[in-house]
Amino acid sequence: MSVLYLDELIRDKEFRIIKAAPAKGLFCELRSPLADSGMQRWNDRAEDMNRFGSKDDESYTTPRESPGVPGYFLLDSDEPFKLRCGQCALVSSSGHLYQSGAGVDIDSADCVFRMNAAPVIGWTEDVGSRTDIRIIGNRNIPRVFRSQKVRNEFLLNNATRASYIVVPWLYEAEINMKTDRTVRVARGLHQKYPIAKFVFLTKEKQNESETRFLLDTGMRRAELNTWFSTGFVSIAFALDICQRVHVYGLPSSDYCSRHNDSRVPYHYYQPTGKGECRYQRYHDRKVSGHRFSVERAIFARWSLQNNIMFHYPSWAATSQNLTEPLDTDYLRKYKMAMQQRNNTEKREGTEEAQNIRNGGASNGTVPRPSSIRLLNGTGGN
Repeated sequence: MSVLYLDELIRDKEFRIIKAAPAKGLFCELRSPLADSGMQRWNDRAEDMNRFGSKDDESYTTPRESPGVPGYFLLDSDEPFKLRCGQCALVSSSGHLYQSGAGVDIDSADCVFRMNAAPVIGWTEDVGSRTDIRIIGNRNIPRVFRSQKVRNEFLLNNATRASYIVVPWLYEAEINMKTDRTVRVARGLHQKYPIAKFVFLTKEKQNESETRFLLDTGMRRAELNTWFSTGFVSIAFALDICQRVHVYGLPSSDYCSRHNDSRVPYHYYQPTGKGECRYQRYHDRKVSGHRFSVERAIFARWSLQNNIMFHYPSWAATSQNLTEPLDTDYLRKYKMAMQQRNNTEKREGTEEAQNIRNGGASNGTVPRPSSIRLLNGTGGN
């Protein structure tokens, strides 16, 4: 699938006008790859409409509790996770938010979601001050909460703490809720800070991300030697909770190839730290790591199927084909590199076998997958 991007269609300073416009319906119809494949949709939107009211029900525009969101549960509690929201602000950690002045817009949303260790204290003008839900990838939980300063902001301070901490896994795994380190850390934090509610995903809900990735790219996540970014699992979560999702700070997949001289930092709260595009290219060249450009192409596809808008920078996507797997420059190069590697292994494996049959010793030249740099000089889109 070829994805086209229309940059700067919407000026961010005009965003308040857009947010004030009434929604056309409670939910847009979810034309997901899961539905097209004959699998159960991510959520039954018709059921949600019956449960929460019609499209004219104004009460849905503010946060409210529902009978329970399928696939999510509160740690060590019989109480289900029940929050549903109308307009959601999903705030990334991106350096695009540095000196953006987006804080007022963000705080005006019905629900505000934040990711990992991104702070608000000291940055409220750019990212707002409210936090309803903080989404922290499983591998980041032990690291994020080492600091007492972070614990105070995220778990204690009534002005900045999150009502819920959502903990999705960034890869497929069997999770032992008694012995897993992430679960034990979350349980300890909940015991020390009872006001903090930790939300986990069922195995079936975790596996939806794997299925989404496969259907959108034509490749399994493990085949691409990657794990999900927190941005990926956060947008997937927001689609389950929100009527409309406004994503802040997430550029399009081709942003870095079109802005070779970009000096945007990776994190807004580390303006002199590593650059976003340099870090993306680094991961694109690695054998394993985040595939940021691929994920952002997936987000573009999702935005055509759901109520998702992108701000700071503002961009929108158009596409000619939503039924075929993504066909990005990065994926083409990756598949070509993998095919070349497989051909090399097959050829050298045949030579190795022939050498052994002739009485020779193994020459040890068959490359191991982890030692191969698959991509060099990729454009990253």
